[in-house]
Amino acid sequence: MDAFAKMDIFFFVTTLAMVVLAVFIGVVLFYVIRAARDVSQITHIVERESEQFAKGTKTARNELKGNIGEFAQWLVGFVQSLGKKKDRSRSKK
Repeated sequence: MDAFAKMDIFFFVTTLAMVVLAVFIGVVLFYVIRAARDVSQITHIVERESEQFAKGTKTARNELKGNIGEFAQWLVGFVQSLGKKKDRSRSKK
C-alpha cells in the first residue's frame, strides 16, 4: 500500500471518529442543558415557597405577640388558682 492510500484511510477513520465524538458531545450537552433548566425551575419554586413560608411565619409571630398578653393573664390566673387560699376570716391578734 502506498503512502497516499494510508493517508486517505487515516483521514477517513479520524473524520468518522470526530463525527461520532461530536454527536456524543451534542447528546451530553442536550441532557446537561435540560437538567440545568429543571434545576432553574426548582430553584424558582423553592424561592416562591420560601417567601410564602416567611410571610406565614411573620403573620403567626404577629398574632402570637398580640395574644401573649392574654395568655400571660390566663397563666397567672391559673397559677393563682392552684395556690392555697388564705383564710381571711381570722383577724390579726
